[in-house]
Amino acid sequence: IIMIIIFKYKKLAETESYNQRAKMKTMWFNLLAISVIHTFLLYTCSACNYVNEVSITTRPIPVGVCYYSWYEAYTYRCEDGVAYIYKYTSDDRSCSGSVTSREQVTSQLYNCADSASCPYLAVYEYWGCGADKDVSTKTKQVTVRDMCINGVLATCSDGTAQVFYYDNADCSGTVSSTDTSSAGCSGSAEIEVDCEGVDGATNAMQQVANAITFAMAAWMMVSVI
Repeated sequence: IIMIIIFKYKKLAETESYNQRAKMKTMWFNLLAISVIHTFLLYTCSACNYVNEVSITTRPIPVGVCYYSWYEAYTYRCEDGVAYIYKYTSDDRSCSGSVTSREQVTSQLYNCADSASCPYLAVYEYWGCGADKDVSTKTKQVTVRDMCINGVLATCSDGTAQVFYYDNADCSGTVSSTDTSSAGCSGSAEIEVDCEGVDGATNAMQQVANAITFAMAAWMMVSVI
């Protein structure tokens, strides 16, 4: 009888151990699946519209964002999958007034296949510093942030914006040149840097991706227990 009890206990322990190992394997598989799904969702939900200027600044510009020089204000728009540049007078710093010209983008790389504009950084520049700053000379330059587009990658933190130009289109290899803008007075000009420019739809889609991933993770973990 004792031997039968020991034998049955051993079999029960082996079965329990097997079940635990099976649960661990399932859990690791679920974690791997969650990681892959989250990466895919972030990629697909973070896709955004831009125009890579090759004739003006050679920088990727987010669609739907107004920027301006001393002479004109500009914004790119996507219409039926095609990019257009809208131009306004230099004092129209919201790009909401009368359009002075509208031209189809034909010689520049662009993406108009998505529903949101890209996160971006903005650099403002004025003539004069501090109390001598001339607001009427304000200019605004924008660049898509934290995304490699045609060999250009821009980053921004702590009041410093940097744009790296790589030899390769995938932003690998050697950086051929770098543009750096730091907030503060520089010679006879004052610079302001905004690192947090982002289209609301972009944030919303990323939040949806995170929410879907969290729900799937919770369901997978509960199914293992």
